[in-house]
Amino acid sequence: MRAPKAAVSWSGGKDSYLALHRIRDRFDVQALLTMFTEDGTRSRSHGLRPEIVARQANLLNLRLVSGQGSWKTYEEEFKRVLRELAREGFSHVIFGDLFLAEHKAWVERVCRECSLVAVEPLW
Repeated sequence: MRAPKAAVSWSGGKDSYLALHRIRDRFDVQALLTMFTEDGTRSRSHGLRPEIVARQANLLNLRLVSGQGSWKTYEEEFKRVLRELAREGFSHVIFGDLFLAEHKAWVERVCRECSLVAVEPLW
């Protein structure tokens, strides 16, 4: 049986890496998903420069998928990227969240609205 095709919501930090590490044997992880500021100069989560995130993806031998937006347009842009992944045959998105039930509910909702399943292996 073939493992489900997945992307990892990538902050560039230890929690997203631990989530990737925990699920690698159950999913066919093919991409990292990172959201950047509207001008594309920093990641939304940890303020990393795009070249750092690209280097991480390269070292992990994964494709980097990204979007850009302000906090006001974040959900709309995130969903645009999620729909693109769904069109490419991805079925799951892995998140490295540790707390905040509201955020967990949000990622589950936006993934579901884009025909994807959110997975929280650290929860």
